[in-house]
Amino acid sequence: KQVQSVIDQVKQNDVPAVFCESTVSDEGQKAVARATDAAFGGNLYVDSLSTADGPVPTFLQLLEYDAQTITAGLLNN
Repeated sequence: KQVQSVIDQVKQNDVPAVFCESTVSDEGQKAVARATDAAFGGNLYVDSLSTADGPVPTFLQLLEYDAQTITAGLLNN
């Protein structure tokens, strides 16, 4: 029911891309993308950092990573 509500909102608002938080499963957002014309833009780091050898070990790298992911997700649609 929640996924259907998001699908309806994405369709009604012509959302070009959907994203998911890195700490939860992205299957719901991928289902939204499949059911609409939106692209799955990727996973964003919202309130947690990765390990030291991961993509966002610092807050500044988190901001850079998310900005690049959002930009790519919107431009590649």
